[in-house]
Amino acid sequence: MSGSKITGIRIRINNTIYEAQCGINRPDVLAYFKEPASTIESGFSIYLKLPVGKSEVHLEAKREAIDWTRFETLTFQTSFSRNLKFPLTKLRFYLNAYLGRKIEFKNLSPGELGYLHAEFESKFGPPPLRLSPQHLPKDFVREKFPKSKKSKEQLPKITIITPSYNQAHFLEETIQSVLSQEDVRLDYIIQDGASKDGSLAIIEKYKSKLVYYESTGDKGQADAIMKGFEHMNSGPNDIMAYLNSDDLLMPGALNFVANFFDKNPSVDAIYGHRILINETSHQVGQWISPRQRCDNLALHDLIPQETLFWRKRIWDRIGGLDTRFQFALDWDLLIRFQETGAVIKRLPYFLGLFRIHTLQKSQSMINETGIKEMNHLRKRTLGKHPDDHEIAQSMRRAEIDSAIIKKCLDKGFRL
Repeated sequence: MSGSKITGIRIRINNTIYEAQCGINRPDVLAYFKEPASTIESGFSIYLKLPVGKSEVHLEAKREAIDWTRFETLTFQTSFSRNLKFPLTKLRFYLNAYLGRKIEFKNLSPGELGYLHAEFESKFGPPPLRLSPQHLPKDFVREKFPKSKKSKEQLPKITIITPSYNQAHFLEETIQSVLSQEDVRLDYIIQDGASKDGSLAIIEKYKSKLVYYESTGDKGQADAIMKGFEHMNSGPNDIMAYLNSDDLLMPGALNFVANFFDKNPSVDAIYGHRILINETSHQVGQWISPRQRCDNLALHDLIPQETLFWRKRIWDRIGGLDTRFQFALDWDLLIRFQETGAVIKRLPYFLGLFRIHTLQKSQSMINETGIKEMNHLRKRTLGKHPDDHEIAQSMRRAEIDSAIIKKCLDKGFRL
């Protein structure tokens, strides 16, 4: 009312005070009031468990140069039976979360679900499943992979394609992250889309170490990858992958991947966690892949592309990438792997580094092309368009698991 910026919101019940989370963006409120500009940050949220019976809840706000002022009083009636059951509900929620089981969201009231989510995030922090900086830039720590007992000649060969177009600023570091991999039989191919920024000169510096390279026009990323794999010379049990020209492989990743496939002949594809890096290659976050039973591939693709490796036999079975896709090509690939009975395993190791920058395709194309392609895949897979609530609940389950796994990794053990 005074036009002063809100600096705090709290709830008072009798003599007990609870602090709210403030500063939540509310563009709808700003659109209604028009001014001041700080109105966009006027949202707040708070979850607390009320005692049985009738409770008067007083909402108070603090503003610049103005002390706490009551602005709303609400009355709630809490039932004895619901309150009695809640400790068991909470125990079941956390137990299923830790064990990676299904959480029955439908059995929770909106209030109970909000309370549990708020409590969970206060203990575990924001879920590491977002492509945005999570902390200040720092040097990334190399992954500690199990040591190999076999020579590289005894392991399956890995063929990697890098599709590239006008990424000269990052391309050389990507190439070096592949060619510096040790103790692995590697075929590396670069398929450039006729870049005009000096990319070809960078590629030619490494031509003696490449199986093939080319700089010519293509119909997009999927088409470039398919063109590159035409020059592959591998057996059905050898390994394939592609690495975008702004991303990196974790040092030592390829030897670890080859060893895993060698020890697990029935496995067709694997993936892991990713490190998020900025334009200067400093770590700014992590993407922790949830356990497979907590991740619904029919509703969303949370598998880091630069950590995905597969055998040639499953690639041949599905006929490779569908070049009609420009954004969700790797999600379509994974769904078709799954539909043909592929054995896909998640490995709890950091296998790649994903670069966050303003020109990356995953950010620039999502509204124009990405949403349309993702909705098409959901409809094709499920036979219907899932509603936003179903997608949100599935994503929430994956976020809960991702946060638990990060907590375990920070304590030194892998789930």
